[in-house]
Amino acid sequence: MNCATVLDYWANYQPNREAVICASRRITYHTLRFRVQKLVKGFVKLGVRKGDKVALLMDNSVEMLEINFALSTIGACMVPLNFRLRAEDIHFFARHSDAIGLIYHGFLEESIASLAVSDLGLRWICRVGQGSRDCLLYEDLMSHDDAVLSLDVSGDMDDVQAIMYTSGSTGEPKGAMLTNGNWIWNAVGFNLILGAEALKVGVVAIPMFHTAGLHAIVFPVLFGGGTVIILPLRHGFNARDLAMAIAKESVTYTYMAPEMWTMLAQLPDSQAYDLSSMQRCLSAGGVLPVKTHDTLLSSYGLDVAKCYGLTEAGPLVTITTPAMQAINADTVGQPVSFCDVRLVDDEDRDVPVGEVGECIIRGPNVSQGYFKSPDVTRAYNKEGWAHTGDLLRMDENHLYYFVSRKKDMIKSGGENIFATEVEEVLNRHPKIAESAVIGVPHPKWGEGIKALIVVVGNDVLTADDVWEYCRVSMAGYKKPQFIEFVDAIPKLVTGKVDKVSLRRRYGSVY
Repeated sequence: MNCATVLDYWANYQPNREAVICASRRITYHTLRFRVQKLVKGFVKLGVRKGDKVALLMDNSVEMLEINFALSTIGACMVPLNFRLRAEDIHFFARHSDAIGLIYHGFLEESIASLAVSDLGLRWICRVGQGSRDCLLYEDLMSHDDAVLSLDVSGDMDDVQAIMYTSGSTGEPKGAMLTNGNWIWNAVGFNLILGAEALKVGVVAIPMFHTAGLHAIVFPVLFGGGTVIILPLRHGFNARDLAMAIAKESVTYTYMAPEMWTMLAQLPDSQAYDLSSMQRCLSAGGVLPVKTHDTLLSSYGLDVAKCYGLTEAGPLVTITTPAMQAINADTVGQPVSFCDVRLVDDEDRDVPVGEVGECIIRGPNVSQGYFKSPDVTRAYNKEGWAHTGDLLRMDENHLYYFVSRKKDMIKSGGENIFATEVEEVLNRHPKIAESAVIGVPHPKWGEGIKALIVVVGNDVLTADDVWEYCRVSMAGYKKPQFIEFVDAIPKLVTGKVDKVSLRRRYGSVY
């Protein structure tokens, strides 16, 4: 069994149901399977075999989904790359992953113009769409008239189906190896908790080159026989496009980063969009601001729930149900039934209920390590437990709460201060659009707290205003010593705050 087995199943039982909608293209399960079968033959003819790696430099698209299923069928491995990477980054990832081929979207041709096949260690390059480079064309791979209507499956549950390079928001990217089995168990988790009705129509407005795009939305929806709406991100995330897609296609489910939910909440003409079809809305990858949650609820009737996951878990670890939200709206829920979770101290000893500890996990959805990084894998996977680097706490109801990235914890004057806690308080200020908090060197306390703040519109806000607000809103030792107003907070394409960039630009002075 592999990821494509799911496609085969639904193509037999509901061949005429729409599987994918992308712009003007509406593709049924029957047609999607037929195209995947053709692509399998094209890959095999090209020499792609079980265990081979193929790099993808692509926007959200039907083709990216077809490639995913075709490589899974063969037992080969995709290496999806952020399409906003620089040429030198593409060179590094192609070389590091041992990719034999690269498939790219034509509009990205400039990104690889300076790279020759031999430079990248590749056997071939293939283009989707228009472009001028002399290379293999995607539709040429599909030009087989003898495609049959049953998949000759050779890929299995233990095959590494993807090498997913982490976003690098806290450091050097690493290639997490995820198997067909990891993806399938992840989809099982979403379907068990959310249910097929809630996953009937999902929209993916986050990158499919990250785990969350493919495997928190696309694959769980298709696993349950639903329909996926794919929004291309060539020009970036657009909250209005998302709202229009939800209203037009009666979308029931999506999953996004908090920053994207905030952009949807800030649409000036919310009354123009009927989003009443939405049954489940999930937020992960950071702290969802209270005012964003409240605005979405009042403007659209969307009750956004929090969950917790990471690339290495494919990505699901914990998820919230309405009953859990009723107990505490801040919870990220409870672990899926097949994923074991512990919260531990620096010596891997379990911390008491209510205390903060590093989240360590194990289960069939969890990656066993990183490609060609044995030292990093040993630090990550200790005695069968994957160490996430995330700090959580659990209450007496066995509900979990995300606190911070371990690397985002600021140690000032002997106190542990979590950047997310300070950001959450700052973001409640009516004149603060968003904020990001980092630790900076301090001559007395070791580390000081610096807040980067974006002011709402044309409002006027001074550092003294912020300090006074913090004085009455948080403990004194958590109050930022340094305030800097900025036009924007740098983000990764996932919507997460780019803390590496912030520290590099603002973290060297106090």
